[in-house]
Amino acid sequence: MYLMALATISIIINWAIILIVQLKFHRQKERENKQILFKMPLYPFTSNISLAFLAAVVGIMSLMPDLRFSLYITPAWLICLYIGYKVKPAVKNKV
Repeated sequence: MYLMALATISIIINWAIILIVQLKFHRQKERENKQILFKMPLYPFTSNISLAFLAAVVGIMSLMPDLRFSLYITPAWLICLYIGYKVKPAVKNKV
C-alpha cells in the first residue's frame, strides 16, 4: 500500500512539473518572438485545465483515508529527491 501511495503522488508530481515547464517554455519563446514548430492544441487552456485536474485529484486523495498517506509522505519524498539531486553532482565531481 505504501509503495502504491508513493508511486501515485510521484506520477502526479511528474506530470505537474511537465506541464509547468511546458507553460514556462512557451512563455519564454513568446517573449523571444520565436515560433514553436510543434504547437500544443489549445495552448495554454489545455495545460491549465490539466494542472487543475491534477490539483483536483490531490484534493480527492486527501478525502480518501487509504490515499491520504501519500500526501503525508510527499514532503519527505521531495526532500529526499532534493538531497539526492544535490549530492549526486558533488559525488560526480570528486571522481
